[in-house]
Amino acid sequence: MRTTDWGDGGARRADAVVIGGGTVGGWCAWMLRQAGLERVVVVERSTLGRGASSRAAGMVRSQGGTPTAVQLGIWSRDFYLRQADELGVDSGFVAQGYFMPAFDTEAVRIGQARVAMQKGLGLHVDWLSASEAASVTPTLAPDAHLGGSYAPGDGWLDPPRNVLAYSIALHRAGVEVIERTEFTAIIFQAKLNRFASTLHEGVEVFCLGVAAPQAGDCGDVVAFLVPFDDDGEFARTLHTPILA
Repeated sequence: MRTTDWGDGGARRADAVVIGGGTVGGWCAWMLRQAGLERVVVVERSTLGRGASSRAAGMVRSQGGTPTAVQLGIWSRDFYLRQADELGVDSGFVAQGYFMPAFDTEAVRIGQARVAMQKGLGLHVDWLSASEAASVTPTLAPDAHLGGSYAPGDGWLDPPRNVLAYSIALHRAGVEVIERTEFTAIIFQAKLNRFASTLHEGVEVFCLGVAAPQAGDCGDVVAFLVPFDDDGEFARTLHTPILA
């Protein structure tokens, strides 16, 4: 359900509030509904997918540098593959392979170790020599690199179609979407032991999102997804059993 205000009859509580209606926020909200939360609200300062989500390159890559990143990548790719059967709509994912070249001997060493780790987690990935890579992708100049890792199941999705897919999924799941509403602050309420977000209209809601670095015992908050750290990993993610 899309709405422009905070519900009817002054009901200003929710089981989860997702700040931001991009790809991560949109699909997160849908998954929270699938996990059993009753009232899930998305707060978006513009409109769904208005920012990078509808303009990105759409790369879908499982070849992460840590076990967590690889597992998340595999899960995400598999999710895109099963969307049509589960939702009747999809993000336009195309598995056409993804090659990550190495340009010096140190990068080769790191890349081959990364491939060994990825294989151990079940990812279909191989290290290709420069000549092998040229046979897979003829446009690659074999003398321009020293080989690289290649995962044939990786690929890309259609960003505008992805925004359409999660918009439809949110509507069907009954997620409330509050657009053109700017998130301005997080207020910690020590006695309640929860976080509340304050919108510019003065509405306070429980927050799922960016507050994890300051979070202690967060009661019923399901998870916090926070910005990436210098290594490209989530700086902190908190889970309760509902998302485990």
